[in-house]
Amino acid sequence: MPMPAAWRKPGETSTIGRHELHLFVYRPGQPQGDWALPSMRSSARPKALVAAWFDFLSPAQRPACEVLQRAVRLAVPEVQEAVKWGNLVFSVNEVVFMALVPHKAHVHLQVLNGSLLPPGLAPLEGTGRGSRNLRVRLTQPVDVPLVEALAAASAQLARGQVRERPWREAPAEGGTA
Repeated sequence: MPMPAAWRKPGETSTIGRHELHLFVYRPGQPQGDWALPSMRSSARPKALVAAWFDFLSPAQRPACEVLQRAVRLAVPEVQEAVKWGNLVFSVNEVVFMALVPHKAHVHLQVLNGSLLPPGLAPLEGTGRGSRNLRVRLTQPVDVPLVEALAAASAQLARGQVRERPWREAPAEGGTA
């Protein structure tokens, strides 16, 4: 039987079945070294995850989602794509501004800053302070110029937003962090 972890010293190994465990101690302020695991909040291979997301779509949903993705990419060349919350999200400068949300009979192009867009730009659904949806029915063709206009306007607003990340800011001059 392996020795309990509390009795072992850092750096020792232990085996459980066929698996070998390595013990490491994290000390704040010291570099973590090669053993540090990648962050779970950011994906190491976002293109592979996006491709896998398309693989999980139904045959009826996939063509509409591909056309919507292409239209967003054309309107916003510097767009970043990721799979978050089970949906394909689009961001600029780490600010998420749009998402593709597939449903059984339609796909929502969710415009996360849709309430800030000028009225009359597109027939968007929703009320409240934040997002609006463009419903794209799977049985009808996608209005690509409309999607491109929405993506360009939403991305322009997202570029102006500043994400507050106090842990990434540099300390003020003459002060300490």
